[in-house]
Amino acid sequence: MTGGMIFAPESFQTFGELLHYLRERAEFSQRELALQVGYHYSYMSRIEKNERLPDAATLKARFVPALGLEDQPQWVERLLVLATPKEEESACEQAKPPPASAPLVEPARPALASATVSLPVHLTPLVGREREREAIVKLLLRPEVRLVTLVGPPGVGKTRLAIHVASRVIEKFAHGMAFADLSAVMDPKDVLPVLADSVGVQDVSDEPLMDRLVGFLNRKEFLLVADNFEQLLEAAPQLAQILSRAPQVKALVTSREALRVSGEHEYTVPALPLPEQGAPQLSDNPSILLFLQRAQAVISDFELTPENTPAVVDICRRLDGLPLAIELAAARVKLFSPQAMLAQFDRRFEWLARSGRDGPAWRRTLSGAVEWSYNLLTDQEKALLRRLSVFPSSWDLPAAEAVCPGGSEVSCGNVFQHLIQLTEKSLVVVEEGRKEPRWRLLETMRQFGYDRLMECGEVDAVRARHLAYFANWLEAVANTLDDGHVLDYYQYIEPELNNLRAALNWALDEKADRAQGLRTAAAFCLLGMEYSLLKESEEWFQKILPLADQPEHRRFRSILLHRGASIIYLGRWHKGIHEAYKLAKEGEQIARELNDTRLIASAIYNQWEILADLGKYEEARVLLEEGIELCRACGYQTQLNTLMSALANVLTRQGKLAEAVENAKHGYEIALRLGDLWGQGLALRTLATTLRAQKKFAESLETFMRALEVAQRMGDRIGSGIILANMSAVANALGDYAASGRYAQQAFTIFQAIGSEYQRAFPLRMMAYAAIRAGDLDCAHKLNLDSLRLNYPMGDEHRVGVYGNLVALAEMAAVEKQFERAAQLASLVEKHITEEKRVFQEPDALAFERVKSALGKGKIGSQAANQVTLEQAIRDMGI
Repeated sequence: MTGGMIFAPESFQTFGELLHYLRERAEFSQRELALQVGYHYSYMSRIEKNERLPDAATLKARFVPALGLEDQPQWVERLLVLATPKEEESACEQAKPPPASAPLVEPARPALASATVSLPVHLTPLVGREREREAIVKLLLRPEVRLVTLVGPPGVGKTRLAIHVASRVIEKFAHGMAFADLSAVMDPKDVLPVLADSVGVQDVSDEPLMDRLVGFLNRKEFLLVADNFEQLLEAAPQLAQILSRAPQVKALVTSREALRVSGEHEYTVPALPLPEQGAPQLSDNPSILLFLQRAQAVISDFELTPENTPAVVDICRRLDGLPLAIELAAARVKLFSPQAMLAQFDRRFEWLARSGRDGPAWRRTLSGAVEWSYNLLTDQEKALLRRLSVFPSSWDLPAAEAVCPGGSEVSCGNVFQHLIQLTEKSLVVVEEGRKEPRWRLLETMRQFGYDRLMECGEVDAVRARHLAYFANWLEAVANTLDDGHVLDYYQYIEPELNNLRAALNWALDEKADRAQGLRTAAAFCLLGMEYSLLKESEEWFQKILPLADQPEHRRFRSILLHRGASIIYLGRWHKGIHEAYKLAKEGEQIARELNDTRLIASAIYNQWEILADLGKYEEARVLLEEGIELCRACGYQTQLNTLMSALANVLTRQGKLAEAVENAKHGYEIALRLGDLWGQGLALRTLATTLRAQKKFAESLETFMRALEVAQRMGDRIGSGIILANMSAVANALGDYAASGRYAQQAFTIFQAIGSEYQRAFPLRMMAYAAIRAGDLDCAHKLNLDSLRLNYPMGDEHRVGVYGNLVALAEMAAVEKQFERAAQLASLVEKHITEEKRVFQEPDALAFERVKSALGKGKIGSQAANQVTLEQAIRDMGI
């Protein structure tokens, strides 16, 4: 018809005639256009013969892009008009006899030797699915199993896995198998014709099609593979009827949601295992292997290198291990390096697209695959999914019920119902291994949902509810901790960390409620102290503190200041102890101006250790005694017991040991009566420290062990590290160097994990002493130098640690018979210790005595010390 003529849209009177013209104009064969829109090519033939009509949604979503009609509205309008059948035409169509050329009788059933197999063939191998494939094969071949449904999120690879499973069981189905692609079918009434067409049964007689299809399949060992059933769930009973009437037929179905019919066995297809940065043999990981294979399809010499491997790992992780997304990303290495992809990852929906023509348009982009699922949702489910995207990782039901309701779509009462529906549709994932249920969105779906949230103009309102909920949640947690109760970190705190970070990020936005943000930050600082999130807590403290600049924010500012001071002190980050002192004093001053007794007591507690480490023992003692009286006056028992333990610690440093023991025991009794584990641990630690000062080392070690048990029960990592460091010193003093080294190693591991530079130097030196006593001088030298590198830049407050490092070097020199070197270092140390009135801890003091003993009397003197300065000695060691 086309020839060289130009036709107007109105010149076409039937849909089939118009489609034929547009197809040939676009230079597509029927098979090529069928691939583009996701139809079986025989179904396309029926459309052009006006035996079938696609629905309007499918026309606009698939036919228009495939035929290049986006900018030709007159052709689109005519297609839509002709695709809408008039009632009388529909009636005539039903009454019309079948075409003369169509067979009026069913073809003869094949003999066993002539089984028919109609399966698509993929030109690329299946990667990383061996375990799943074998599990599904085993399930499908069980005699009692008739229907297996592979469920999973968009892009997880259900179709390809189903095809590979079917190919593995060909010989088990004597009469063959057929593949029915339902992705282009939108009307449940069309499912049966497509299933029938896939096995070669024509809808051309007066006999009901179901009877013809069952008659064909009856007494046949046949596998029916039905792909993409999720939009056609109303037709699931038809499939169940086929299976009930043809007892030797089995069905393998892919769908993003289970069919929910009798006899169905669900198999959830997981994403590919995710790689870990730095893991050995990364190329064996299925996600990485898939990326590598698909990248080499476009750049044959593409390889993993030290430069691109971290980016490839991160891409696979951020794509949730979804095969479709990984394949699309790998195909882009011809345009972008993996590093460049990662840099513009927020735009992934733009560049994660396949440029080939061998599949339907909606399957050639990541956004198309996700949008297909999204468009199948109800308005209520869409609204909930959009709002759930504000959670950066996972959430529990109370959080969802607080954050997601709004408008007419979602109420608090129906959040759970819609959440279950989204879970059943594979768009929301249930996290395993939790006592209470938690859900999450795959990152790809979360980003898609967040884009829709922005389009709807809901972001500000939903993020405000998210901040308000977690401000309340975190404040309740802080109050619980402040009262001395214990919350399991991994079960209760860790799951919400990303939500807390998101809330704090939103608090920095000018549109956010400032008071909510300050509440959240103040509580997060306490969390940082309790659970040793030191570096991160200080970062948030520095960002949020400037927001507390109004009179109504003074209480929050005071809390932030004294908690922030403790965080900086414990972590010894860039501002150090002097900055911590300044902040603590400002926080105390505001508390006094507000005349808030509890706040004053808390401000005092959070600065006592800073004062003590600065040598301000008397100032610390006076403040602590004031805090104790304030707590007694207002009945603040939990703070009272911690203040008494703190006072015991200061008294120990002042040499008032008997008074210190009395206060520590009193603090422990109060904590025990209150059930305050935190207070019990602090009191035991203080008591052990006092016993150590009394040189009751065995009793001290036993008390430290009791304190360690309490700290570990609470999940108090920094407390555990400090206790272990003390235990290493006490064990060294007892002469148990092997135990000292073990305790020190455990302490160092903890301090390294929580980011405490200040605390790491001491256990390294204890490990060095243990290595010296074990005869491993090479190891001892390395450990001691690492400790010295940490100590020396910290200035005067760590100077005694530097002298301890020099003592360890002197002992190593003495062991190696380098007596002149040992004498030089020992003389240098003695000179500075004497002049500066420094006091060594027991391990350094004992080592110094061993050096003196090895050198003999008179070997250490000012003449040897004068040969080298401290700076020169440090410089000679390469520091």
